[in-house]
Amino acid sequence: FLILFPETSLKNAHMIAERLRETIANKEFSYNGMPLKITFSGGIAEYQQGVYVDALINTADKLLYRAKHGGKNMVIAAITS
Repeated sequence: FLILFPETSLKNAHMIAERLRETIANKEFSYNGMPLKITFSGGIAEYQQGVYVDALINTADKLLYRAKHGGKNMVIAAITS
């Protein structure tokens, strides 16, 4: 999934994603009467002037996989250069 946060700083986008991650992780879900735990990992890249969209998405994707390999259920953010 791709979520865009226009007019939002990297810090604020990270805070929003962390709140969403925590809300989902703490929510009780069930499937066919069985408890179900859901978490997610994410990568956030901030657009900088002159950076191509492909590079921005590639950076976010690399950060996502870093979060997954780092233990999952986390969000990692970085500025694309």
